Amino acid sequence: IAVLKITITSQHSVRNEPSKSALFTFDDLKGSAPAFRSAKETAACAAASPSNVLITGESGTGKEMFAQAIHNASSRRKAPFIPINCGAIPKELIGSELFGYEGGAFTGARKEGAPGKFEQANGGTVFLDEIAEMPLDMQSFLLRFLEDGVISRIGSKKFLKLDVRIIAATNKDLWECVNQNMFRLDLYFRLNVLHLELPSLRDRVDDMSLLVDHFLTSISGRLGKDVRAANPEVIELFSRYPWPGNLRELRNILERCVNVSTTSTLTLASMPPDVVRALRGGKDPSHPTIPDTEHASSATWQSASEISYE
Repeated sequence: IAVLKITITSQHSVRNEPSKSALFTFDDLKGSAPAFRSAKETAACAAASPSNVLITGESGTGKEMFAQAIHNASSRRKAPFIPINCGAIPKELIGSELFGYEGGAFTGARKEGAPGKFEQANGGTVFLDEIAEMPLDMQSFLLRFLEDGVISRIGSKKFLKLDVRIIAATNKDLWECVNQNMFRLDLYFRLNVLHLELPSLRDRVDDMSLLVDHFLTSISGRLGKDVRAANPEVIELFSRYPWPGNLRELRNILERCVNVSTTSTLTLASMPPDVVRALRGGKDPSHPTIPDTEHASSATWQSASEISYE
């Protein structure tokens, strides 16, 4: 009778440096809109808890910023924060990327093996972005880890006991993914302990002036410029645009404006004309095809909201 010897060890150190530190804190989360304040309050509760967190919201609403702020306000702040984009890792590599592998486990594997992201994050936080894109077979391994905190490298008979906090995020309706058999129901409930729903920029119009000033100060400092504020006409124009790309789109547009501005206050006259026309017409300002003046007035807000920013 063959006997399989399984060893469980506790992993207290890692060989690789974390891929990225958490830079954002709650002080960096600017806004006073009711929905935003509610999300920030829930995030503060999450920072004081070891429970799993699920962050949902449209693309560009700041999901990773919230995840980093939670980590930095938690007892794990001095440990690694490891972000993983579940949609960017090839399906055949995601197992070794997350859980590591032993030497010779597969063709092309390093002789000495390699730790996975979960090992690298031991004592800290793993941020699983685009969790809805994780393959179903990997969802089973993640569920197992959430149940007992144990992983096994590919090709290894040893099990490692880890202390890792999970924060997951998605811009999809995860419950609908469950209904379509694209996401495990049991994993959904394990992740959705503390839930943050981040509001879109369209639902934070009252925060527009604050956000614009904040981004202008940050961008100007980085670019060596002195554009510190925007006049009321600019704020009004920004407030009427639907921002399908949310904060990411706003920051990108402001960086473009700061680069070409020759005044300390951002005005419609100092902004690139094609950006102004696009914002007035409700179109994506970064799109190469800009509507001409004759047809700009016929553009609708609906057409802008149908643009994909995934």
